[in-house]
Amino acid sequence: QNEQFEITAIQNTLADALVAIEKRIEAKGQIAGISSGLKELDKYIGGFQNRRLYYIGARPSQGKTALLINFMINCKLRCGFLSAESGKQEIVNRILSNQSNIDSQRLVFGLLKTGEINHLYSAIDTLQSREEIFIYDEPNMSIETAVFKAKEMKRKFDIQILFVDYLQIISSSRTKS
Repeated sequence: QNEQFEITAIQNTLADALVAIEKRIEAKGQIAGISSGLKELDKYIGGFQNRRLYYIGARPSQGKTALLINFMINCKLRCGFLSAESGKQEIVNRILSNQSNIDSQRLVFGLLKTGEINHLYSAIDTLQSREEIFIYDEPNMSIETAVFKAKEMKRKFDIQILFVDYLQIISSSRTKS
């Protein structure tokens, strides 16, 4: 039993609610949560909020992973990324493509145009200084593994937000032999 959570009368919560509202008033319209990097989305949701779960859904190959990677890149806090589909190298290649403005297919095949290698090295230098991104990439991981790795990222690295790619292929449990 977690003693942090208890049944509370509304009167005991009103003061905390007022403090939060006053902070938002002082912030004069700044987003209350973690920026997604997309101004229109942030305007609509107020940034990613604590204790909320956001789903991104679309047909295959519509850019869901690219959108999550964009969220992660724009996040200025410690963040975790669990991928049940893409490997770390693929994720990093996509990040490098995004940050260097080099087409991802050309990057994967090493077909860089004149001058793009400098953009690539610049993107690598920028990402080297980002100590707040943590990636775990087990294919078809179980929900238990996902929860364990999320908790481990929180405990070891104090992540503030977690991005999970391809939730629907995370298996409900490991089969016991």
